[in-house]
Parts: sequence; structure tokens; C-alpha cells
Amino acid sequence: MRKTISIAIVILLIITLLPACSSDTPSAAEETAAAEPSTADSTYVKPLDLFGGELNPFSDIEFPESYTPYKVDVNMNADFVFYELSLLTEDPEVVSFTAALLNAEEDDITALKQALQEGDLQETGMYGDTLEFEIEVKPVEADSDYYTDAVGYTVTLSTQLNEDMLVPYRQILKQNINSGAFQSMGADELIDQFDLAGNGSIIVVTGSVNYVNIGFNYELGEDFDKWSDYFLSDTYLGQDTVIYWGEENVFSFNYGELVTRVTLIPESNRVSFYQEVEGTDVNISDYVPPLSLIMVGFDKMCNYSSEDGNIYVGIRKEVFGDIDKGDGNNYIQYSDNGNGYDCFLVRYCRTEGKYYVQIQKNDLKAEYYYYAFEDKYTDMDGVEDISELKEQMQTIMNTDADMVMVHPINTFEQYIIDTFGVNSDALYDLPLG
Repeated sequence: MRKTISIAIVILLIITLLPACSSDTPSAAEETAAAEPSTADSTYVKPLDLFGGELNPFSDIEFPESYTPYKVDVNMNADFVFYELSLLTEDPEVVSFTAALLNAEEDDITALKQALQEGDLQETGMYGDTLEFEIEVKPVEADSDYYTDAVGYTVTLSTQLNEDMLVPYRQILKQNINSGAFQSMGADELIDQFDLAGNGSIIVVTGSVNYVNIGFNYELGEDFDKWSDYFLSDTYLGQDTVIYWGEENVFSFNYGELVTRVTLIPESNRVSFYQEVEGTDVNISDYVPPLSLIMVGFDKMCNYSSEDGNIYVGIRKEVFGDIDKGDGNNYIQYSDNGNGYDCFLVRYCRTEGKYYVQIQKNDLKAEYYYYAFEDKYTDMDGVEDISELKEQMQTIMNTDADMVMVHPINTFEQYIIDTFGVNSDALYDLPLG
């Protein structure tokens, strides 16, 4: 994740220092929004929409073609919205463009050029009669977390919008909370808090780097203990997707490629969290991670155990660094210790399409192979006459069923489908995390 963490920390610090907005007393803008459709309803579909139209206060400015927008940063306080638009340009006359935008006098251009040379061109101006803004120009090297292989300058325009824009931007912010990430961690009770009105931020970066990052700040009151108890619990800390930061009251976890970081602030009963995911075409709330072994319940060593501890499933792959010359390197192993057998084991070698079966009960034991590609059984020496093995299996399993040999394999395959939602081939092909 690039330098995402440091960026997000800054966001959270900014948000934390802003006064919280009570959900009990709606603002005038929120009361108005209850009666009228909001800007977000009519103009917002995905994060990239923050770059244009009514959601971009600078959309009326005619930038030269060489000026490419790459970042929008919106911060919501209790009473106003702070909007920031950043562009990349190779324009050697960037100071002239800046001077024209500022309606600067000819004598001021020299001072602007000097400021840029010193890396500190930062001025305020007016666009039209109502839009007061700040412009900052600096070499690309000074701000390279948001793009790669760029040359020239970054131009950043920022302005404070009035309270009327709070409602649509808060709606957009809430459209970018992924509650599924919290549900995946067993934090279902906490997602009710997402309906609270709070301060927050949203960053959209597009171009050579693409991601969406949202930050939220909630004043929880009595509900703070729910968050604190959960994120300090063994249920949370014991999960494989949790990343330990070594910071008190700071917790992070992954949901596929979506990163969520939570900061608890007990002094004010507040919680701040951010979520970030690659890409800008889809709202964070719509992100659904691709399946992985960890997501379906395996640990980082590719082992899975049922809640009662009776059933074990393990996956071994050379690509994961597993080396076991005796039994091969690429297989799924299933064992059930709770069905009355001393041993009930099936090992499926995915690349060979071969199953190894071992069934043992009391003094009876049966071992054999099934080759799925050829639809044939053999004993451990490769002999295809399995009539004695079949009789032994019927005795062990107390049945005269003709299909007794395939029963352990079917049991294994059905368990994989019922438990993980995919067949054994698909399970084997899943990435680790």
C-alpha cells in the first residue's frame, strides 16, 4: 500500500482535531435536504464524479489541456466543507497561469517565480465574485505519494464551501463505507453506528496511482465501550487478517485489498476510522473482495479446523513454500476424527487428479488410490484389481453398497462445497490472502 498509512494518519489527525457533529441536532442544511433532492442524488455515481460538475467548485475554470487533475481531497467539519483539487502539469509557464488566475499585476510575476524557485508558491485569490480560493504550486518531487514518473509541477486549488454542501458530501462519504469489511471480522453490532452524522474526509486519487480513501470521526458516547471491547477482544486480535501496529488503541485489518484502520479515542468517547481500496470506478461500499483461503477460514499456514475440532482441511503448495518429498507438494488433505473411525483421511493431489484414501476402524485398515482423470482405483502397489479392498471397505463401513470405494471421496468433496462454497479444484486454486 504505497505510503497510504502515513497519508491516512494525517487525515485522521485532521479529522480528530475538528469538533464532532451531534447526530441529535440536524443542521439547517440537513433539514432542507429532507425536503429537497441533494446534489449527491443528482450528480454522484462513483468517486471520480468528485472531479467535475456541481461537486467541483473549480469546474468552471478553463485549465489548459496540459493540466491533468489527479487528486480530490474533501474534508467535512461541523459547519463547512473544505475542497481541494490537485493537477499535474509540465507547463513551463505555470507561473503565468497562476498570475492570470490570481489577476496579479505584472510586477507580481517576478515574486511568484521566486516563490516557486524556493518551493513555496502559495497565494490566495478570488474567482468570480464569490469563490475565494488558495493556490499552491510546487515541483512534483515535493509531493510524489500520489503519482509515479511525473515531471513538472503540481497545482493545488482549495476552497471552503458553505454549510449547504455538507449534506451531499456526507451522503457521498457514507456511500463509501464498506460494512462488509466489519461484518467479515464479526463486528456486526458496530455497523449500526454508521448512520450517525459525523465529520469525515474522502480522497480520490487517479492517474498513475488510483485509490479511494475515506475517513470518519464519530462521537459515540455510551456506545464507545462496544467498539473498545470488540477491538481489544481475543475474537478480533486473534484473526489472521488483523495487522498489529504496536500503537495503543489503533487497530487495522484487511478485507481482500480493502484496508480498514480504527483509532479509539477514549478521552472523548470518539472513534476515527478510515478505509482505502485501489481503483476509483467503484464506491468503497460496493467493493467485494475476490475469494482467498484466509477469507474462507484458513489460517496463514493454509490450515482449517471445524469449530468442534473434528474436521481438518490443509492445503500444501510448492508456491507457498511447502516441500514434502514423501507425499508430494501439491494437495488438499481432509480428515475427520469425529465419525467413529480411527482414521478417515482423503488427500487430493490437484495437479495429478489423484486421491489417496485411508480408512481405519478397530483392526481393519484400507488404503488405495483413485485416479479421477482415468476413473480407476488401485491398491498402494498400483494393482487395479481392488475386489479384496472393496470387500474390506464394505466391512469397515458396515455396508454392502457397490459404490463404497467412492464414498470417502464424495464425503470430502461435499464437505468442501458445503463449507467453503466452492469445489475442491476451485479451493485449491484460491490465493492465500
